[in-house]
Amino acid sequence: MTWRRPIWLSLVALAALWSAAATHALSQRVEERIQQGAARVYVQARPPAARPQQTLRLWMQQRANMPLPDMLRQLENEQGFRQANPVQQERMRNQLIRLYNMQPQQRDRVLQGNEALAQMSPEQRQQFNTTMQQYAALTPDRRPLVARAFAALRRVAPAERQRAVATYPGLGQLAPPERQLLRNLLIWEPYFAAQGR
Repeated sequence: MTWRRPIWLSLVALAALWSAAATHALSQRVEERIQQGAARVYVQARPPAARPQQTLRLWMQQRANMPLPDMLRQLENEQGFRQANPVQQERMRNQLIRLYNMQPQQRDRVLQGNEALAQMSPEQRQQFNTTMQQYAALTPDRRPLVARAFAALRRVAPAERQRAVATYPGLGQLAPPERQLLRNLLIWEPYFAAQGR
């Protein structure tokens, strides 16, 4: 049986994964998220097997016709919310408000992406975080080069990407560590795609 995270943990994870500009190109969104300090994925370990928990997406679907004040009250009644510190509580409230104000299709993409990221193993989360930290560490003049290469190469079918990276015209502009970072970003591309980025 699969145990799911409590809703409040999903909201915490979603807060760390939030991208402010849902309609920009992926390269711009990744850069914006990093500039906003959202480079890390804060997905906590699943709780001990006490009882199965529903996903945040299901929680939102069950309350689809509920006004925002009622949803906020239900969030505040969650045990994990009451145990969180005031800063975390405020972050969870803000994330719920943002989700509530999204168009349904956009909200579903964000929630699907949150679920995909939540399924990462601890090792995958560490590798993902490391990749995002490396991207964040790029200088402002180098980051657009990597972002442009990523935007171009992500359109290539995964089976063809290795060859495409080797023949990419802008590859000569990238230093060896930037080339490796590009390859790592392409490994995580399905997670960005799941989030609609």
